[in-house]
Amino acid sequence: MKERVWMLFGNVLIELTNVSKEDNRFITDPKEVYSLLSTFGEPRAIVHTHERSCSPSALDMESIKAWKDVDWIIVSPNCVRAFRLSANGNLEEIDLDPLLLQVLYDLIVETPQ
Repeated sequence: MKERVWMLFGNVLIELTNVSKEDNRFITDPKEVYSLLSTFGEPRAIVHTHERSCSPSALDMESIKAWKDVDWIIVSPNCVRAFRLSANGNLEEIDLDPLLLQVLYDLIVETPQ
């Protein structure tokens, strides 16, 4: 399953094109990201899928550090987890509203590619 990625702007969730040639990672098109940032401003969260685990990978950690003020949500068929960097740079898991969990799961896992 190829990873999928979205940006959450307010209440708008927009899927981005994954240009990676590898199934287990995502790479976004910088022009697409710039266009979204120009239109919507900073995202509330970056949401992406994993095949099994909802733990951040080493590549995820690099991205989380680059987007340090943006929450990071990982969705798999088995779980949904969210993370952010604390003020001292440590990764913290954050709670998601239970309704948001179900909405994200339904939207991301059930949406055909």
